[in-house]
Amino acid sequence: MSTPARVIVVDDEVEVRRAYRAFFDQRPDFVLVGEAGDGDSGVGLWRQQRPDVTVMDLSMPGMSGVEAVRRICAMDASAMVVVVSQYADSERVVAALSAGACGYLMKSASMAALGQGLREAVLGRMPLASPARVAVVDRLHSTTAAADPAPWERVTPRESQVLQALATGATNAQIAQQLGVSRGSIKHYLAVMYARFQVTTRTELVIRALELGLIQRSAA
Repeated sequence: MSTPARVIVVDDEVEVRRAYRAFFDQRPDFVLVGEAGDGDSGVGLWRQQRPDVTVMDLSMPGMSGVEAVRRICAMDASAMVVVVSQYADSERVVAALSAGACGYLMKSASMAALGQGLREAVLGRMPLASPARVAVVDRLHSTTAAADPAPWERVTPRESQVLQALATGATNAQIAQQLGVSRGSIKHYLAVMYARFQVTTRTELVIRALELGLIQRSAA
């Protein structure tokens, strides 16, 4: 990053916010521009600061982290909100990604892993901690027929439409408009397919889909 990415932290635990503050103080690639202790204050802080990336807890008093993500992304669908939680069950992960989160990391991870994940988010990738990726895959398996011999190589009709649009270079906003869905939904579809195909970027996803014959090569 040529200039430090501006970050805000939304977490109800004082000690956690203090740890984040110490971490960002030592990082030349990030600058902490604000903290909030609950979801409602976090939304207000985001509106005021318009940061490059937001670190969002999920379990907070009052407005939940998921609702805060939803409200932030409703104001700006390109907002980069990375959930950092101590839980990674499929319900929380899917809810956060569906609300528009661009990544899901674990509080138990090292600060180095946090830094790497936030860098990926700023670069437009979707950082998913291993437990979150497993949760997404588990959700996929639970909704896929047991007789399907290769569920990771199959896509739903809607996912196929997203892949075809990706192959033309369309942005999330353009795909959402084409399909008549929210931009948060597109982020969710991408997260599911990133987990399924074990990739981290849009380009890798398109290449993998082409290799598997899931989209027409002429669309690329």
